[in-house]
Amino acid sequence: YYFFRIFAILKMSKTSSMESAGELDYELKCIIKYINNRICEEISIKEIADTFFISQSSLERSFKRALGITPLEFIKRKKIMNLSAVFRFMQSVYSVTV
Repeated sequence: YYFFRIFAILKMSKTSSMESAGELDYELKCIIKYINNRICEEISIKEIADTFFISQSSLERSFKRALGITPLEFIKRKKIMNLSAVFRFMQSVYSVTV
């Protein structure tokens, strides 16, 4: 049961303040959705760029211009947010069982 609950938490893709801060263009929204759907997997900037038929430098510029951070930083922050959600869930499970 707990494994499935943790998996569900990891798959949740809440919109962060970075994503909703301003109007993002359609392509960038699709890229963010792609990253959110694969956040539990190893993902590279090259893979993202290849998937969306853009250069890595264009991807970097788009993220930097729209979000103020690189795609790699965005991925790292999303992974940290997911891990902290799992940690909070595990703390609540522990506190209930103690």
